[in-house]
Amino acid sequence: MVKKSFILTADDFGMTEGCNAGIIKAMKEGIVTSTSIMMNMPKIDHGIALARQHKIQAMGVHINISQGPSLLPREEVSSLVNENGRFILEVRDGNFKGVNEITQKFSAKEIEKEAREQIERFREFGIKLSHLDTHHSIHMRREFRHIFIKLANEYKVPLRKINYGKTSLKRRIFEKFIRRDIYRSADQFTTHFFEEGVSMDVLKNMILEAPPGVTEIMCHPGFVDDELMAISGYNTKRGEELEILTSEEMKNWIRDHHISLVSYDELFNDKRYV
Repeated sequence: MVKKSFILTADDFGMTEGCNAGIIKAMKEGIVTSTSIMMNMPKIDHGIALARQHKIQAMGVHINISQGPSLLPREEVSSLVNENGRFILEVRDGNFKGVNEITQKFSAKEIEKEAREQIERFREFGIKLSHLDTHHSIHMRREFRHIFIKLANEYKVPLRKINYGKTSLKRRIFEKFIRRDIYRSADQFTTHFFEEGVSMDVLKNMILEAPPGVTEIMCHPGFVDDELMAISGYNTKRGEELEILTSEEMKNWIRDHHISLVSYDELFNDKRYV
């Protein structure tokens, strides 16, 4: 019988000092096992310093083409950014309904260049790259999937599981046979611990009801401060997440139910997933 294991990944490391501190606390004092860093956000240096201080050995890159400025000059990614060098999708705050007309104008080559730049900038810090994922789940959009699958295979790291949604079984089989969809990942990925789903009962039920295999649970713990309120529409809930993820009740429940928590780095090094 295949057992259950869980990766709890804190997204948005590097966004604000409060996010950085909250994620470190959730990893060192709570049940969060992995994090991913936004390389174009303003508090990268602060986050890296904290990670080194607390001996965080590995983290993912939270590839971002939907908030803030690009790392590459505007002229190199002109289809992705506005005249100020900020990502065109930023104004939509993660709401991708009705944006097909915009994304159809995006250059796949420019997306790959910017994503690669973000990965390479992270590698300069000398911290191990554990996996790749994306802000606002950009890599799950049908027109962009192949870019991120290619990068994950090239860097030989897992990619956050692509949830296909309404994509037909026939299409999924086709992609697998032409080898555009071969990459390492957790077996399942869920976003249910988010917004209205932020509660201890929801998190416990998600864990109990998860199918066998490795399930990644996305989370966004953080300390809420003025900086966070100014930069992110998802703010006070981060504080609620942090309380739940570091609570003695949740930690005791995990222990009492013999729940296996793993990191992306452990997944990467486990020969079952190579």
